Amino acid sequence: MKKSTLIIFLLSVITLITNGQLRKDVLYFPDAGEYKVLKGDFHQHTVFSDGLVWPITRVEEAYEEDIDVICLTEHMEYRPHLNEFTSKDHNHSTDLAKNAAERYNIILMRSTEITRAMAPGHLNAIDIKDANEFGKFVNPANSKDASSIVETLTAAKNQGGFIFWNHTAFPTKDNKSTWHPEHEELRNKGLMMGIEIVNGERYEPIAFQWCIDYNMTILV
Repeated sequence: MKKSTLIIFLLSVITLITNGQLRKDVLYFPDAGEYKVLKGDFHQHTVFSDGLVWPITRVEEAYEEDIDVICLTEHMEYRPHLNEFTSKDHNHSTDLAKNAAERYNIILMRSTEITRAMAPGHLNAIDIKDANEFGKFVNPANSKDASSIVETLTAAKNQGGFIFWNHTAFPTKDNKSTWHPEHEELRNKGLMMGIEIVNGERYEPIAFQWCIDYNMTILV
């Protein structure tokens, strides 16, 4: 085989791989009366925080898994891959994924993960307008400092965001879920509307009970 022919052959194979059709697994959930049921994943990361994939990959995963709505909830306090990028824009990963989401008919909501020490821990603010606004509340000397959490979540709520508490047992020393006074304050102020009761393979029964007791949204 001539060298030029080999190069053309390899390029053709690469093109077939990169342009291959995604395979969609259909998950059927019936609508609830007059309400349209959507399948969503509201807690995801990419290389723009501590994930390992490009934002468009999350959209393609959602398409293959038949997910209707996703949120790229990047940490603004924890970005271990930051040296690989020049952008400091906390909206950038969502912006990169926007065209792919439109192409695959995926609802993409601008979101962020607000990452603080326990309590209150980590919270997602989804369906917000501008993640960059929350950077001013991060303590540059200690990004885990939670002293400004009320101001941060108030700003998220003012943007129309929905706020929920992530992985209730992390970060804690005893690896147990505990309802702290800070969580009571946030709930009373309308700054925490739901709780993630499943993260990865871990299910928190006590978090499920909190959702029932306090009439909060359950996220799994």
